[in-house]
Amino acid sequence: NHLINAIAAKVDAGENDTKNDFVERKAVPGVSVEKATNNKDADTVAEAIALNRGDAVTWSYVVKNTGNEPLANIHVTDDKEGAVACPKSTLNAGESMTCTAKHGTATHPAYANKATATGKGTVSKKSTNDTDPSHYRLLGELSGQVTQDTNNDNNGDQPMKDVEIKLYQDTNHDGKPDGSAIKTTKTDADGTYHFGGLEPGDYVSVETQPAGYLDVKENEGGADNDKPDNHLINAIAAKVDAGENDTKNDFVERKAVPGVSVEKATNNKD
Repeated sequence: NHLINAIAAKVDAGENDTKNDFVERKAVPGVSVEKATNNKDADTVAEAIALNRGDAVTWSYVVKNTGNEPLANIHVTDDKEGAVACPKSTLNAGESMTCTAKHGTATHPAYANKATATGKGTVSKKSTNDTDPSHYRLLGELSGQVTQDTNNDNNGDQPMKDVEIKLYQDTNHDGKPDGSAIKTTKTDADGTYHFGGLEPGDYVSVETQPAGYLDVKENEGGADNDKPDNHLINAIAAKVDAGENDTKNDFVERKAVPGVSVEKATNNKD
């Protein structure tokens, strides 16, 4: 008869019309929330999304009714980003919905936030909830400049363009390059160079000596002076932290100028 909780029967004379049975199941509410950072699940620190400082971050939220009864009064919040807007506040059993994403900018070396979804079963009248964390972490950067000393004061005063700089890992932390170069670049018109997307750790930037120039000095340890002099020409050791731009890893050159003099004397007199 297509009616819930109703059974139609025809009872004949003298008949016991049996098996007009009803079967019930206990109503159990359930909800799940799946939070993602830039479309990737990052529940643990080990799974944290690696980003560069200033990258765009999008947190998305998918809510599902995992119980066997309809849910009402559904709310989603983020412990760092605040209330999350969802298209509706009810879900049937097994139904899902995607809530409005939150947007931000990667600025913290290590960032964690947590989504919480709550709801109430319309049959059991019981509340249910679920949480899901997400993480991102910042990569590091290393930069510097190559300049020419034009007035012989041992300080650079004119930028040098197209100087090759190679970046090496320093896996044993001795200030010297290990293995093959992991990145190579050339200086811009202002003499600067930059390496991004670096995992935190120790590195060595190595300058290819420009033709026609002599090495003057290197700014050992960069701006934060976090590594000692490695006693290598054209090589600067640096320690890059999460989210850091390790700056001022600078090289100074001087143009090679040939010169010769001869002093002639007659009977030891000029």
